[in-house]
Amino acid sequence: LLVNAENEATTDIAHTYKTPGSFEVTLRFYNTLGCYKEITKDVRVGKGYLVIFPSAFSPNNDGTNDVFEAKFTGIVSFNFQIFDMWGNVIYSITVEDFLAEQTWGWDGTYSSTGAPYTNKSFRYAFRAITHDEQEVSEIGEGVLIR
Repeated sequence: LLVNAENEATTDIAHTYKTPGSFEVTLRFYNTLGCYKEITKDVRVGKGYLVIFPSAFSPNNDGTNDVFEAKFTGIVSFNFQIFDMWGNVIYSITVEDFLAEQTWGWDGTYSSTGAPYTNKSFRYAFRAITHDEQEVSEIGEGVLIR
C-alpha cells in the first residue's frame, strides 16, 4: 500500500490477526527521497497469549516432532512438567526469561536416568506468566510414538 499526500488522510492501514497472542509490529514511513521513520510497538490481540500443545510426538531423531513442546506467544516465563500415567514426574523444566530460540521440550526420556520412556501415554502441566503478568495453566495428555 503506497500512501502519498493525496491519499494520506483517507487511507487506513490494517492487518488482521487470526489467533490471539502478543506480536511485535513495525510500521515504516518513507518519504520521496527514500528516507524513513520507523515505529515498533507490542500489540496484544485477544487475551494476549496463545498456547498450543500437540497431541503426539515421535522422538526418533528424524528431525520431525522429536521433542514434545508447545507453540506459544505472549509468554515470558513458565514451568513445564511431564508425568507418567501414575503421576510421577519424569521431566521438569523452569524457564524464567524465555527467548524464542531456546530449546526446552521433552525428548521422551526420563530426566533422571536418560532412559527412554517406554509407555505410550503421558500427562503434562504447563504453568506460565504472560506479558500482562497473568497466570496461565494448561494440562493435558499426549501420546509418544516410537
